[in-house]
Amino acid sequence: MKLRGQEKIVLGGLAALAYGTGAVLFVLGRYVRVATAVGEQHHPAEGWSRMLHSAVAYAAVVAFGYLLRGHVLPGLRSGKKQRMRSGLANVVLFGVLVLTALVTLYGGESEWTAFAALSHGLVGLALPGFIAVHALRKRATPHISHTRKALPRHPLPHAAHRTAALPHSSHEWEVRDGLVLPIASRQRRRAS
Repeated sequence: MKLRGQEKIVLGGLAALAYGTGAVLFVLGRYVRVATAVGEQHHPAEGWSRMLHSAVAYAAVVAFGYLLRGHVLPGLRSGKKQRMRSGLANVVLFGVLVLTALVTLYGGESEWTAFAALSHGLVGLALPGFIAVHALRKRATPHISHTRKALPRHPLPHAAHRTAALPHSSHEWEVRDGLVLPIASRQRRRAS
């Protein structure tokens, strides 16, 4: 479920492009007007930024489908709750972005369209923070794996006992060949 280097580059690039074009579009659409002979009009760059943002957004939706299949669903199936809430929050926020974009583009001129456009801009500006929290959360909450392959390979001091309880675990552990391994339940019963 961990993203590989190339995946991070592509997804990060798309996210940066979508964020950048969306931020420019948000500022141009809300705050920048040009005085013309007919009165105040939207800035001419707003149309181009909207087209560029839409093109990047289509690519982001395709990338989200890839991410959903290769990252989100396996993460949900794994049962690890380390980053499940922040990941689901990102999925919901991305869904809100897609829905508000559709209402903004095809909703006509109504109060709902204006509300959807504002919501889309605010959620879009906030989403990178939620993604960063999700990405950095794993480093803050380490996970002790119970497989031999994933266990840390570091020598313990000679004064360390042969069995000890490690933090965040109810299992007993032993050091064998420089590896920290769980003691099988059968061995624990014999030792008791």
